[in-house]
Amino acid sequence: MNGQIRTVTQLVTSIALSFAAIHAAAANGADEGREIRAILSQLESPRGICVVLGDREARLAVGLARGSELTMYVQLAEAGEVAAARRAAEAAGLLNRRVYVEQGSDAQVHLANNLADLVVVPGDASGRTPRAEVLRILRPGGKGLLGQETVTKPMPPGVDQWNHPYHGPDNNPQSTDQVARAPYLTQFLAEPYYGPMPEVTVVSGGRMFKAFG
Repeated sequence: MNGQIRTVTQLVTSIALSFAAIHAAAANGADEGREIRAILSQLESPRGICVVLGDREARLAVGLARGSELTMYVQLAEAGEVAAARRAAEAAGLLNRRVYVEQGSDAQVHLANNLADLVVVPGDASGRTPRAEVLRILRPGGKGLLGQETVTKPMPPGVDQWNHPYHGPDNNPQSTDQVARAPYLTQFLAEPYYGPMPEVTVVSGGRMFKAFG
């Protein structure tokens, strides 16, 4: 009889622990979903380049990639962390397609200036990357989520808009821009690389528009 009681007790305990684990997993999943939605709500567009620093298992990167059309860049300081993040991204079918993971110091992100639309530094990693470094890689108007702090990179003074084929509605191609100066550098490449027909590029509000025809 005592053996039967112990068996039943063990079974009930096992079932209770299983339900507790399922409940905890569901709660964690719900919390993660809220976090992903809160981050994506900071974006003006679901597309762009998002940097996540200190994302050891690529949890945030994978969730953000699944919930948007973002291209994710994850940088981690330790080789073991990089390997773990790559395995997680590979398991999700996103490694080197939508999620890219590289090794590098927390103090310096391996990206060019003015490139990222969003930089996410989780709370446990927010003190390791200088604020100035986050602002360096953000494009003007891009946002950095540094733990509980949100920063927006301002538009540099002296930038002029070119919102008509010949600068402005007066067709006078004389720009007042004070930022675009030689030496000129390629900022990014995007398709279509070549147009089979006449094309016009206009820029306004930090966005570039191309018209073909």
